[in-house]
Amino acid sequence: MATKDLLSLNLSANYNPVVYYVYILARRSRMLYTGVTNSADRRIAEHKHKLIEGFTRRYDIDRLVHLEEHSSIVSAITREKQIKGWTRAKNRFD
Repeated sequence: MATKDLLSLNLSANYNPVVYYVYILARRSRMLYTGVTNSADRRIAEHKHKLIEGFTRRYDIDRLVHLEEHSSIVSAITREKQIKGWTRAKNRFD
């Protein structure tokens, strides 16, 4: 087997793709919070159980209204910034 073939076998055997998530949480008053994480289940549970100090805990924001997967942290952060740049009218979830 060629060295290139061995290398690709070794890489695929150890390949563990990381997925990043952009999420939006809301409260009934339509106040929103946008964030990025590599573990959506863990992070959303932290918000729901008020384990994180800050904005979401202070304003009781814990309802997941949007979730996106991204293959890189750069694309996830870029998308988060894009969403955070939207106007209030565009951010409304009816």
